[in-house]
Amino acid sequence: MVVPNTVLGKRFGHVAPSDKMNIAGIGVGGVGRRNLGFMKTENIVALCDVDWNYAAKTFGDFPKAKRFKDWRVMFDEMKDSIDGVLIATTSAAAPTPPRFRKSRLEIFSICS
Repeated sequence: MVVPNTVLGKRFGHVAPSDKMNIAGIGVGGVGRRNLGFMKTENIVALCDVDWNYAAKTFGDFPKAKRFKDWRVMFDEMKDSIDGVLIATTSAAAPTPPRFRKSRLEIFSICS
């Protein structure tokens, strides 16, 4: 049986877990933290930064998110759980679409 979302409380602000994206963040210490703040209504499932001291505030903002220093390891472990990726690193350090293809990921990326 399928019922309209208004029956489940959408008009009152309730969002079903299935209506949220699972987001991973790469480079979350500076600009990435600000950009992830705009995504707080989604599920932030993974955070990746090489400088964990700089990213500590972001880790505190999303305590349930799994933490990584290497985005390749993050994708290997979380690839089935990630719907989208926010990338906020320098262009030299950013994982580019060809690198995503090597990982065989079919995900949407948001570069800031």
